Amino acid sequence: MKKNFYQTTILIIFIGTLFIGGRYLLSDRTPEQNVEETSQPPTLPCLLPILTPVPTSTPILPPLQSTIPGDVSYFYGDWESAITSYQATLDNDSSPDQISAALLGLGKVYFQEQDYQQALNYLRLLVSTYPDSVLIHKGFFSLAETYTALDRHLEAADAYNLYLSRRPGILDAFVQHKRGDALSAAEEPSQAIEAYQAAIAAGSGDSLFTLQLKIGQQYASQEDHATAIVIYKDVYIQTSNDYAKARSDYLLGLSYLDLGQNDLAEAAFQDAVIQYPLSYDSYLALLELVNRGFEINDLDRGLVDYFAGQYSHAVEAFDRYLIEPDAGDQGTALYYKGFALRAMGRHEEALLAWDVLINQYPVLSFLLFCQDIKTDIVVLWWCKRMPVLKQIASPFAVVSGGIRIGGVTPGIQGCIRVALHIIYFPDPKQCLGEFFE
Repeated sequence: MKKNFYQTTILIIFIGTLFIGGRYLLSDRTPEQNVEETSQPPTLPCLLPILTPVPTSTPILPPLQSTIPGDVSYFYGDWESAITSYQATLDNDSSPDQISAALLGLGKVYFQEQDYQQALNYLRLLVSTYPDSVLIHKGFFSLAETYTALDRHLEAADAYNLYLSRRPGILDAFVQHKRGDALSAAEEPSQAIEAYQAAIAAGSGDSLFTLQLKIGQQYASQEDHATAIVIYKDVYIQTSNDYAKARSDYLLGLSYLDLGQNDLAEAAFQDAVIQYPLSYDSYLALLELVNRGFEINDLDRGLVDYFAGQYSHAVEAFDRYLIEPDAGDQGTALYYKGFALRAMGRHEEALLAWDVLINQYPVLSFLLFCQDIKTDIVVLWWCKRMPVLKQIASPFAVVSGGIRIGGVTPGIQGCIRVALHIIYFPDPKQCLGEFFE
C-alpha cells in the first residue's frame, strides 16, 4: 500500500514537470526574458487604473491676447501711463483691432478714475464704430457698468442685454443678476423678476437664495405681499445660511408691517435679532423694533449693536442689562462690553470690564476668551489674575514679537497667546511684570 502511494506521487510529480516543461518549450520567450519580466513589478496603471492620465480639456473660448502696450500699464494700475499709451495707439496708424482695444482700455481707465462721463464717451465710440470687434462684448459690459455708475439704469440693463447677445452661454447667470439689479433700480419690477428668473434658470449656484429674496422684494414693491411672504418663508426654511435667514426675517417683517400685522412683524424682527446677531439685516430689524417701540432684550440689542459697529450704543445696552436683577448672562455682556470699549479706545475701562468677568465668572471667561484661537483679546491679562494658570503657564518665551507659553499642554498653549502690540500699555511689564521676571 505504501509502495503504491509513493509510486503514484512520483508519477504525478513527473507528469506535472513534463506539462510545465512543455509549455515553456512552446513559448516564444527566452529564459533571460522570463527572468527579467517576472522580476519587474506590475506597472502603475495596472495597480492604480484611476490614475490614468486624462486628456486636457479643450477651452470653450480661445484666449484673447493683448496686442497693445497700454494693457500692461492698466494691469499694474498705472492709470497715467495707460492713458498715454492708449492715446498713442489711437494717434498712430494702428489696426482696427488695436484701436478698438485702445478705446476699451481708455473707457476702463476713466471708469477706474471715476470719470464716468469720459469713460462713457470712449465706450460709446467703441460700440458704434467697431461693432464687429472681438472685444465688443467687453465694451457692452463696461458700458453697462458705466451707465450704472451714472444712475442710468435702463440704459445699463440694455447694455447688459447686448452683452448677452454677443456672448451667450458664458456668464448668463451673473449678467442676468446684474441686469435684474439695474431694472430694479429703474423701478421696473416685472422686468426685474424676469431677469432674476433667467439668472436662476442659467444656474445661479450660491446666489440662488439671494435671487429668490430679490424676486420677493419685486413682488412686495408691487404690493403683492402675499407672494412675497411665501417666497421669504420658503427661503428661510430652505437655506442654512444665517445671513440669508436674517435677510428673510427682515423682509418678512417689512411685508407684515405694510399689511398692518404688527405682531407678526415684531416676531420676524425679534427672530433676526436673537438668532442672527452678526447680520447687518438684524441691525436693520433692531432699528425697526426700537423705532416702533417694540420690547427687546438689552443683551440681544447690545450684541447686534456691537457686531454692526455701533459700539457706544452697545455699551449702553450692556450697562442696562448688567443692572437688571434677573440678568442671566452677565458674563457674555461683560465680555462684549470689553471689546466695544476697546474698539472705542477706552482701554482701561475695557480691562476693568474683563477683570469683573474673570473674577465673577472664571470658567465662563476661559471659554469665552478661548472660543476663537485667532482672537486678539488680551488673554495674558486674564491669566495674570488666575493663580492656578500662573503656575501652569510658566515659563513664557518671546517668539516673533508675540508671547507664547512653553511647558503647557497644547490646548492651553493654543488658547493663551497674544501679540504684544495689542496690550495697551507703554511697557507690557506694567501689567505682566511677574511673567517677565
